[in-house]
Amino acid sequence: QREGLNAFDCKTETFKYYTSRHDKPESISTNDITCITNSSNGNLWISTYHRGFSHFDKKTERFTHFHRCTLPDLPSNRIWSIAEDGYRDQLYIGHVTDGFSVFNPHNRTIKNFRNEVNNPNSLPGNEIHTIFVDKNKNVWIGTNKGLAHFNPETGLFTVFKRNPKNPQSL
Repeated sequence: QREGLNAFDCKTETFKYYTSRHDKPESISTNDITCITNSSNGNLWISTYHRGFSHFDKKTERFTHFHRCTLPDLPSNRIWSIAEDGYRDQLYIGHVTDGFSVFNPHNRTIKNFRNEVNNPNSLPGNEIHTIFVDKNKNVWIGTNKGLAHFNPETGLFTVFKRNPKNPQSL
């Protein structure tokens, strides 16, 4: 953590280091990376703790940055987790305290979701710790207040919480 991106080349058994350089805007935006995931085009999506997220092009070795200045609808630059949904061609973003966002990389639109106290079909908590898209195209979100299944077609969440009275619950 806080050391940038380290890439290991299996053929040469060497590392290449990518660090933030203020004199190079195409370098990584910060050395404080929180999550890395593969993109469907063979490149990488990278989230950071306070500078939004980036797309890393392995061939050009350039980073394209996405943050509140480039995406005004992004609720926060503080991101814990990121996952690409190759089935639906979108990116899921889990914010540190500002909920969950769905990013369309083609038209650069954002749809945001937060916990709504009186809505049982809303996100259970606004701290998103992890996001996972399984082989059955299910989108799972781990929050500070429980596990949620997200339905991208309806924008609704099914929440799974621990019930202390039920030993079969989470």
